[in-house]
Amino acid sequence: MGLLALKSGGGEGPSSAAGPVDDSGAMKPVGSAASGLAASPWALAQQSSAQADQSEAEAARQKAWLLDPRNDAAWCERGPSAVQASLTAHERSSNDGAARPTGPAFDALNESTEALLQRWAAQLAARGDEESLAMSDFLIARVGGYDTQIGSFRHKREQGVSRAEHLLGMARRSEQPFVLWLGASLACGNRQAASPVCKQVLDRWVQVRPGSLDAMLWLLAGLPEGSGEAAVYAVLARALGASDDSSHVLRYMSLLQSLLTEPGPPGLRQAAELKAMVEAQFSIELASPHAFLGRCKEARSSELRGHCLAAADRIYNREYQTTLLRMTSVAVARALGSEDPRWVPRYEELKQNREWLREHPVFGFDERSMEKLAAGSCQAELLRQDMLDLMKFDELGLMRLAHARQAAEAASGTAR
Repeated sequence: MGLLALKSGGGEGPSSAAGPVDDSGAMKPVGSAASGLAASPWALAQQSSAQADQSEAEAARQKAWLLDPRNDAAWCERGPSAVQASLTAHERSSNDGAARPTGPAFDALNESTEALLQRWAAQLAARGDEESLAMSDFLIARVGGYDTQIGSFRHKREQGVSRAEHLLGMARRSEQPFVLWLGASLACGNRQAASPVCKQVLDRWVQVRPGSLDAMLWLLAGLPEGSGEAAVYAVLARALGASDDSSHVLRYMSLLQSLLTEPGPPGLRQAAELKAMVEAQFSIELASPHAFLGRCKEARSSELRGHCLAAADRIYNREYQTTLLRMTSVAVARALGSEDPRWVPRYEELKQNREWLREHPVFGFDERSMEKLAAGSCQAELLRQDMLDLMKFDELGLMRLAHARQAAEAASGTAR
């Protein structure tokens, strides 16, 4: 159960004692000057979340109230439903060119998330080692929206560019594969695999680790149009000549997990931590597998076809891999007519995995998933383990883990 069982836009966590509910379902104002707390903003929750009949001053007041740590638990009253209302209002107005959802609750969640990511980046930088410094830069540059929109908030453009340039400069000199992997994710993503900056990072990467599967995929994506089989063969031969199948995603997740503290009480800060965790995880830019599939489907020589099949097998078997890349490996094997019997059960399991992922969309994070995160912040004990699982298992592993837990629960029930 846990994250997978959360209802969209739920807000079904524990209620705080911030005030009674009137006949319309809105919260009556609470607090007083003596208590030092402002009146609850939930009396206008439905209107303010959609920015209907709402002044900028009132929206700012409500957001400030939510951001006050003393009011953190009040998030569970209406925060999740207010976030959902903002998203729904944005969908209705998307044809009018609205840039992104807005509303006091939505904006408060984003600001809390941004502040937490800044704090994480500072903690990483304070450690001083090269990998931590690189990840600190990455969190600000990529998660903050360097060149591409990742997540639903933006750090100041100047800061993102500065940290991106620092990370790329580090990657050009580094001998640490993890630093080079982060640099490539930043420089080569958003269809920039043929750019000069990406090429500089990749040249350094293959010099340090000539057998990297990740570098191979980026190099294939960056080959000029019309490159012949000899160029493709050279890239694959370089990757297959060594045995570096390291999954840098696992190292990234390990560093991210090291930043977490014991979960606090349900509230806005818990929601912000969950959102920050997911945005950081889904900000990694991996090489597109389309170049690998396209180049190998066109292979004519037996030598190149053999290299394509060997690379497909290594990609599939790697410890931490996306379902998309595994499906690409299967597609290469099928296109080349592989007679290896292992590909049939692999294909069947991946079809199941794709269906499972569709049923659990939080693993394909988008703004709609924020409803689940906001609601889940009020169910902290259920959600924390699910988020930790996201840091330890790839998509196929998550499905296998869920099935194993279901089987264990069923067996336990039978035993009783």
